[in-house]
Amino acid sequence: MQKKEDVHVKVSIITVVRNAVSKIEPTLLSVFTQNYDNIEYIVIDGDSTDGTVDVINRHKNQISILISEPDEGIYDAFNKGVMLATGEWIAIMNAGDVFVDNDVLAKIFATKHYNDVDILYGDAISVDNGFESYEKSSDLLSDFVRHPVYRQGASFIRRAVHRNFLFDLSKARQLEFALDYEQMYRMYVGGCRFKRVPFAILKYELRGVSTVSPFKITRYNYLITHDMRCGFCMKIVLAWLTLWRGGCAVLKRMAARLGAVGR
Repeated sequence: MQKKEDVHVKVSIITVVRNAVSKIEPTLLSVFTQNYDNIEYIVIDGDSTDGTVDVINRHKNQISILISEPDEGIYDAFNKGVMLATGEWIAIMNAGDVFVDNDVLAKIFATKHYNDVDILYGDAISVDNGFESYEKSSDLLSDFVRHPVYRQGASFIRRAVHRNFLFDLSKARQLEFALDYEQMYRMYVGGCRFKRVPFAILKYELRGVSTVSPFKITRYNYLITHDMRCGFCMKIVLAWLTLWRGGCAVLKRMAARLGAVGR
């Protein structure tokens, strides 16, 4: 008989998706092919209408929990999955995200126990038009006061901790995609225990993230680390940066027109 301490800890993986018929299957297969024997896979579909559900249903026998219904957005869906999860550790993946290899879960959980850790995190690989970039996470937790230390999908959070630090939907309108960082920052200031694993966990597509205004990101990061209050001086700086960026865009268009006239 296998001893209790040798039983692999259950890991819940949550995938949320809506109308991503071309991206969902690689994510599903990435989970199914993990060389780890205690996975709970939860898929939350936001009432897709493009055939995504048909793809998911082809694999439903390998999915622990499948829900397809309207929701209030990606973070609402993630929260829903967290409340359904029964694994000791939880990871979340967007449609299109994949584990970097089939041994990720085994490398982290098969031979090690983390009794003194609340959040495990590692590196990620971004893919932009076929080009891959390695994104190393930081060992310095103090970096949380300026920006995220790791990519959310490249982390595992204890179920009890995740439920205590759900995504704050009341801030969704103000922070949009930055609710990831807002959650991380709350866990950091809340005294959660972090541990970095020295390898890549996740590969993901940028999906337009690279086109987000850096000034918007700066503003979101500032709000998160300043209790959602943007001081007068910061407002002036952000306004100036916005005007400067707009001016650069105007000059660029003028130069393009002059170049066209000169041909």
